Amino acid sequence: ATSVRTAKIDPISLDYKWQDMGYPFPGPGFTAGSNSWVVSPKFAGGKTSFLANDPHLPIFYPSTFQEIALDSTPAGGTFRVRGMSIPGLPGVFIGANDKVAWGITNLLADVDDVYIETMSTDGKRVKFLGREVPIEKRRIFRKVRQSDGSLDTQKIVVRWIPHHGPVISDHLPGVLLPPGVILSYRWTGHEGSTGVAGLLDLNRATDFDNFKKALQQWESGPHNFIYADLKGNIGYYAFGRYPKRPDPLRVVAPYLPASGMGTYEWEGYQRTVPELYNPPSGKIVTANNDPYGRNATEQLGGFEEYFGYRFAPGARAKRISDLLNQNKGRINTEVLKKIQFDHKDLIAVRVINMFRKIAQQRHTASAELNKNQILQTLLRWDAVADRNRKEPVYFYTWLSTLMEMYYSRLGVKEWLSNFMISHAAVTSMYHGMQKAQKTHPELVQELFEKSLEAATNKLNRWPDGVPNWGTAHRLIVTPPLSKLLEDPVTVPIPRDGSWFSVDVSGYGAGFEADQLGLPTFYGPNFRMVVSLDKGRGIQIQGVSPLGNGGALDAFSGVQELSLWQNGELREFVNFIE
Repeated sequence: ATSVRTAKIDPISLDYKWQDMGYPFPGPGFTAGSNSWVVSPKFAGGKTSFLANDPHLPIFYPSTFQEIALDSTPAGGTFRVRGMSIPGLPGVFIGANDKVAWGITNLLADVDDVYIETMSTDGKRVKFLGREVPIEKRRIFRKVRQSDGSLDTQKIVVRWIPHHGPVISDHLPGVLLPPGVILSYRWTGHEGSTGVAGLLDLNRATDFDNFKKALQQWESGPHNFIYADLKGNIGYYAFGRYPKRPDPLRVVAPYLPASGMGTYEWEGYQRTVPELYNPPSGKIVTANNDPYGRNATEQLGGFEEYFGYRFAPGARAKRISDLLNQNKGRINTEVLKKIQFDHKDLIAVRVINMFRKIAQQRHTASAELNKNQILQTLLRWDAVADRNRKEPVYFYTWLSTLMEMYYSRLGVKEWLSNFMISHAAVTSMYHGMQKAQKTHPELVQELFEKSLEAATNKLNRWPDGVPNWGTAHRLIVTPPLSKLLEDPVTVPIPRDGSWFSVDVSGYGAGFEADQLGLPTFYGPNFRMVVSLDKGRGIQIQGVSPLGNGGALDAFSGVQELSLWQNGELREFVNFIE
């Protein structure tokens, strides 16, 4: 791997700051992400360091991750590692060997670009740096399993811009472009990677240097990797290819489509990598927020230090860090298990505080408003999205209604349907309303009262009264190919949490008015807590929604699902001695 420099980062940027996106036009798409953290023995209050990880992804059966213990040493091999892996992937993706443990969250750095390509008159070439470059056609083969068990080889022909990548507009029928214009996509992963070799070396790592050298082969798809070892060391490393983009002060934001004619080409890769090793705080927390803390300001002036735009704002990271600080000196597996299953929503705290200020203003504090059950209940709510309580139903119904009304003013609600379920949508609305409070308070008050009225009407449509959160908000577990099945088996499971709690439980904030429910397919694919102690070695506890089985009616799967639903852990699979 190419030599790199360590980037100086403030540990607080990783694990504590509110980091609202400061860039205009925040990107669409949800950023629920994952959680991971590590604490030193000194912080924990003993001789043991701890590492915790819970990746958040769509939950299917069979499970995406499989629990394995891989020991090749009896046959003279070098692998003795256990944890979670993905079928087809060699080694352990997240876990521990006999010396070190590691966890992962998505870094969400910006490692791709969309280019607006101008074609030649015959449509066979694109204009680039004053010349015309032929468009290539690349064949991609894939094997598809048939109902009789055989494999059918299918060929896909993809148009490819040699200096950028595939023509993605060929596969986006809903995108309307002018004649002679196409869109190409450049991604660091198209340039190849030695990530598999890096993963195997990671499984054999014995110290932080080995850990970093292994990850320096992980060149595409950068992640936050946290680290702990039996000697009490903790660390963080986020190696990857991070494009160096030209003209950082340009008017067009670097995350918007750029000209493909050669004026916005990558100038190699950044050589600085976010890293921490034994920080004085004694802890490191990652939850998909900006490792540099550059988005901690409400509005950035330019793109001189641009690293990405889809980072989570820090609500989960702050909540995790707060809970760790509250338990400093008495950290154990039980404490970390409770943190992973925490359901307090700091975004809800922020929005409710805004509601409170608006409601207390003299000209909105009408008798009718004071009698509104939803408002008065929410003003007393502690923002814990417990499945046995009604307040979350009140709040998220009102929040989604408020967001629909707020973004409808822009005339882009349909275009923003995916954006509406992101952290950026809520925080952008929050800051917009905060600013408008100073300049156009009457508009904010009108939006506040109309959204409350509309939410009240929605809630009154529940035939048997407003239910508890777990009734309205259920995890729907399906097979990955459920859309292709006529009658797929699904399992609705009452869920705690929200999009913004530590125990993430995704849902669509677009809230279908005729559905009156908030189904979710998203959450921790597993939870894992690792303790590292010289005397007792490395111990792992964890749980996944359905275990290693693929059958919903299997007793082991039902047992595992109950543990997962209630925030419990069990001992991980161990080696056969």
